[in-house]
Amino acid sequence: MFQANDQEMNRYFSSLPHFIQESIQQSSVEIHTIEELKAIAENLQSQERQNNS
Repeated sequence: MFQANDQEMNRYFSSLPHFIQESIQQSSVEIHTIEELKAIAENLQSQERQNNS
């Protein structure tokens, strides 16, 4: 489950679509930096766009 002690990461996470937040929370991926969080979110959003094409 995603938990960040960093305000910037929390703000970014809160700005993501709900389905992206859920996917990240349900994954077992450990996220340590804002860059990692952004990369994972962008990857998930890209996959969603491909699935809806």
